Amino acid sequence: MKKSNLGKYLILFNFCLLAGCHSSEFSNPAPAAPPTDSTQKVPDYEVTAEGSINGRAWKFVSGAASFIKKNKRDYLEIRLWNQPYRAPCEELAGSSFKVRLLTQNKVGVGRIDPNEPFSLAPTIMFSDMTENASYRNNMIANSGEIRVDEMTNDKIKGSVVGAFIAENVGRTDVLGKFEVPLCKRKKASN
Repeated sequence: MKKSNLGKYLILFNFCLLAGCHSSEFSNPAPAAPPTDSTQKVPDYEVTAEGSINGRAWKFVSGAASFIKKNKRDYLEIRLWNQPYRAPCEELAGSSFKVRLLTQNKVGVGRIDPNEPFSLAPTIMFSDMTENASYRNNMIANSGEIRVDEMTNDKIKGSVVGAFIAENVGRTDVLGKFEVPLCKRKKASN
């Protein structure tokens, strides 16, 4: 029995010896926290809005904006199309590939909060209506922001960045600036 206890003590002694021999200069500090900047800068996009919808290239060509009332609140709806239209305010459907934005009806930045998936605004919706027109062809961005820089009686200027990321869907994102005419108020269900 003494030999087995001696073996245990030798193993314990070797372990303590190894633990005591490590270099005291070695350290594994906690990673530094990222610098906090309370004045977060909003990106200024120099390119015209472009990206992909369901893996197909998309680039903003024309669009329209209008005020819309939902749940007794006024919002700004901006429709961005990849085709030209002579009278965008009269266009009901727009192009097969489109990006629709819903945000507050004022100058400012609206950021999509991934922790609030049922928030009405801001929303970036990508639509691919090339094969079958269906609500299933609409993809709502998981992340992004809508920036309204200028709002006058006849136009809206701003920028957008956003992406819809899902396993079985091709690349779907948008980045860039836009300028669209401001059309008369649209009616929507409450």
